[in-house]
This record gives sequence, C-alpha cells and structure tokens, in this order.
Amino acid sequence: MYPCATVPMHWLRVVGILVVVALLQVTFLPVLEVRGVHPDLLLLVAVYVVVREPLRKGWIAHAFWLGWVAGLMEDVYSAGSHLPLGSTALVFGLMAVVMARLGAELYFDSAISQVLVVGPACLAAHGVLGLALMMATGGPAGPILARALWTAVYSALAAPLVCLVLRRLERPLGVRSRRSFGDA
Repeated sequence: MYPCATVPMHWLRVVGILVVVALLQVTFLPVLEVRGVHPDLLLLVAVYVVVREPLRKGWIAHAFWLGWVAGLMEDVYSAGSHLPLGSTALVFGLMAVVMARLGAELYFDSAISQVLVVGPACLAAHGVLGLALMMATGGPAGPILARALWTAVYSALAAPLVCLVLRRLERPLGVRSRRSFGDA
C-alpha cells in the first residue's frame, strides 16, 4: 500500500490550497508590504484548518504535518533566509499542534476572536524564528523582533478576511468544521 493511499482526500485539497496561497504570498503580497512586512498567509491557513477541523484519532499528527508543509513552502519560497531549510517548517508544525490542541477551547467564529487567536500564534511562531535568526546571524535583536511583532500584527489584522474566504471554501476543501464550544 502506498503512503498516499492513507491520506484522506481533503488533505490533498488543503495542500493544493497551500500551494496556491504560497504563490499568492510570493507574487501578490509584496505589493501589500508595509515597511517590508506582509501578512503570513501560509500560517493563517494552517491555523484556520487546524482550529476548525474536529479532533479525532491521529488529528494531532495531521495538524503537525499540515503546519510542517505550510512552513516548508515558506522556507522554499523565502530563498533569502539565513535559517536552515526546514526551520520554519518545524516551528509551523509545532504551532499547528498547539493550535489544534487549543482549537476545542477557542471561539473562532467572530472577527475579533480571529484577530485575538491568530495574533499570538503568529507572534509566537515568528518570535521563535526571530530568536533563531538572531542566534544564527548574531544580528541585532531590535529590528528582528520588531519584524516578528509587525508580521504578527499584520497577519492578525488580515485574519478576518482570510477566514471569511476559507469559510466559503470549507465544503469544497472537505474540512469538516467543528462547532465552537460544541462540547459545552
């Protein structure tokens, strides 16, 4: 049996969306840059899917791999990074696991909650990457951490729009959305 045969079909669709989002992030988002910072659409999509998808057997592993694929795409498309290939993939994979665990407890249906969930997730992920970059290059902490902060803020502000688009794509993607506080 081939490994791909065990992957649910909707995961292939989600990875297809990640490829499209990676291309948008590289081609279209530089137009929207403010002082060299743009929202991190790949992390936004990964967080959205892992928060909305219901928990079931093996979900945490799927969440890790989804975040890992999103991070790997970001690694590949950010050729000028001074971090080793796979650094962003590891950080995004671990962030996806954390968000999948928290997903059952999070209210993610309003724009305010999306901003409040995505902001800290992006800040944590880009903060860790910023610290790794400082250790790898010996660069100054101020500009590197400021970039991580502004990327998180910009991503959080873009989250309601991205979530609105993704909500419309849930059915075609095959994401079986859990209801917020469904267990309460």
